[in-house]
Amino acid sequence: MSTAELDPLVARVLFGSILGAARTTAVLSQAAVAERTGIAAERVANLEQGRSAPTPDETESFVALYDLPKDRATELRDYGAIAADRAPVTGSAGRRRNYAVYERAASEIQMVYPCVPGLLQTHAYAFAQIRRSPVVSPATADERAQARADRGAAVMARTDCRLSVVIGEEALHREIGGRDALREQLKRVLDFVALDHVNVQVFPWSAGETSGLSSSFTILSIAQGLLRLAYTEALTGTSYSKRLGAFVEAFEDARERSLSPEDSRRLLERRINDL
Repeated sequence: MSTAELDPLVARVLFGSILGAARTTAVLSQAAVAERTGIAAERVANLEQGRSAPTPDETESFVALYDLPKDRATELRDYGAIAADRAPVTGSAGRRRNYAVYERAASEIQMVYPCVPGLLQTHAYAFAQIRRSPVVSPATADERAQARADRGAAVMARTDCRLSVVIGEEALHREIGGRDALREQLKRVLDFVALDHVNVQVFPWSAGETSGLSSSFTILSIAQGLLRLAYTEALTGTSYSKRLGAFVEAFEDARERSLSPEDSRRLLERRINDL
């Protein structure tokens, strides 16, 4: 993804990633940066976390303080200018938008889920799942279900995005939306399996436990790995983390102990025939 195509939200977080890395290299605390630049320490923290967009003057202060190389200084200025383009949407609508923005910008997506994850869902499967949520208005279920199906179609067409998914074997049996909906959903998963840039593996019941199936998550890698985020969902909210150690370990454990892609495909086909 070129700089010109970046969403302001992504640019803001990339700006913060460069800023935090530069401060670490300079071995400075946020308080020390505040003292040297006149930018409040709280403001420095917000900029590094991607919670705020910088002003041009702030950007130049950081370029000078960290004595950034020309190419990195240009990159920081570009991200800062795009980040200031518009204010982010807030509230639950904003959180949904934020995830969709990160997903569209990702060059690699890694997922571990006990059910079929939203990115691979059909409209019928998604609708059946969403309408049971105690925190989602039934009036928005159809719209949200269609949004999931549309996101999946977009990723299927994006050969520049590597998608790796581990799904628990229970997903092949839980009849969300009924047998017909499950059958069509598993056929949809096979559509993903057929793509060169997608890898889908089933974590079998016989393999026992893996942490990702009890705490599902998505790892998003953006701008050649400059920004990497782990996204998790709970009943009442979502969260992001830049501390990826546990998530990477959990993903690798699930992937290594799953059926091979070919064996996973054959299991999917057998289950579809059974339905």
